Amino acid sequence: MSDIKKLQPTHKAKRYLSSYSSLSLLNDHFKLFQLDDLINKSFITSERKDIDSLFKSIAGLFSLGKYELDNIDKFTTNRYFQDSFSIEKLSSGKTLKIDLEKHAQSFIKLSKEMNANFEKQAKINMISDYNFIFINGPSGKNDVDHYVKNTNQDPYVTDFKTHYNLDGINVLKSQMIQALVCIHLFTTNCLKFIAYQGLTGEISPTRSLFTENSRQRLDENGYLIIEGVLTNDEVRNLRAIVIKFAQWEAEMGTAYYYGGFKNLQRIYNLLNKHEIFRELIQRPIVLEIMEHLFDRDTLHDKYVLASWHANIIGEGGPAQILHVDAAVPEPLPPWIIRANINYMLNDYTNENGATLCLPGSHRFLAKPKQADQHRNDLVPMLAPKGSLAIWHGHLWHRSGENKTKEDRIALLGGFAASHLREMCIEENHLQIIDEEITKNMSPALQRWIGVGHGIKRGALQKSPNF
Repeated sequence: MSDIKKLQPTHKAKRYLSSYSSLSLLNDHFKLFQLDDLINKSFITSERKDIDSLFKSIAGLFSLGKYELDNIDKFTTNRYFQDSFSIEKLSSGKTLKIDLEKHAQSFIKLSKEMNANFEKQAKINMISDYNFIFINGPSGKNDVDHYVKNTNQDPYVTDFKTHYNLDGINVLKSQMIQALVCIHLFTTNCLKFIAYQGLTGEISPTRSLFTENSRQRLDENGYLIIEGVLTNDEVRNLRAIVIKFAQWEAEMGTAYYYGGFKNLQRIYNLLNKHEIFRELIQRPIVLEIMEHLFDRDTLHDKYVLASWHANIIGEGGPAQILHVDAAVPEPLPPWIIRANINYMLNDYTNENGATLCLPGSHRFLAKPKQADQHRNDLVPMLAPKGSLAIWHGHLWHRSGENKTKEDRIALLGGFAASHLREMCIEENHLQIIDEEITKNMSPALQRWIGVGHGIKRGALQKSPNF
């Protein structure tokens, strides 16, 4: 919890979670606020497993914005929901209601104790002002009736109250409703806490650079530039680190030059190179944008990181050919395959090879033909250093020629639809097969399971700590 003090609440939570990995985060926070310890302390051994499953099932539904307990029936054969919360077996909606009524008083006590643990940690870490809901009534105690009557402005509570028609009702008359209110209260605080930490893409554009207008431009044009994402100091620091790595790999003879040109260099495997790259690729604004681009009706993760590398176009570096970032046969599918982000560590100008694109071409569902290489209607992505460019994988684009004497440096992150990985790697053979067996396989079998795939020159080069 000590790192929480360093975090700044620059984003507000969207209302609910939207993936199984986010549900796993919620389960991690149950552990953080001592659900297991409280259950073990408060219940006899024969009850503990049922209480744990009941609490997590209800909280899981609430975190998805589902308030009817019968919704649990959709997940009773869903191993992903169960795995997210470490639940061995889910009860039906009918059983859930019966057991909730039976254990209502226990749930009220458990929820209040967990919320007390949450409140204590929030205050210790000085984040108690981040729109959390603490139900201290006039008596100074956790007063559920006070919570229902005095939190009308909170969207989570408004949704919940509207669903159960709680306005004007003294919830203390029904222990079952009171138990639901207590579980919902704690779940709401956990959702806000997860958003505060920037751990998921469920972020609202309320105070974000990725505004509703930005979303519309991205959808319409297939690309977007957001200025001011990096400070000048961050740009300077990142450039210095990239240049050191480029020089080091050149000296070690492991530099990756592409296109047959020594003035076109890439530094791969940035996640392994420096902690600053691990932080940069998962900034909340990146998660927001990818959640938007890859959104689909599923609780599976929607996207994965395909590549994360630095790109250096040196003096005289030639222009690329016009292309798309979707290596599949035509026609391209109407759904997104890939999306890219580009942190600009130089001003992007016409002179230094700013990326060019054809706005709206992501809707063509086709790749550029030879005649398209000579189009004169491409638009350069001109922007100051510190900007973030984003483009759809179907967009026609290319880098320009660097006519200046200064290296044009960028950090390129490629994301891909996660269902492609699920289809191609239902079993992750490189993780599950014994290394000695893999080593002695035939070359064909090694290729089939991905041995050597994606290992670029320089990616495995052990570098100094810059």
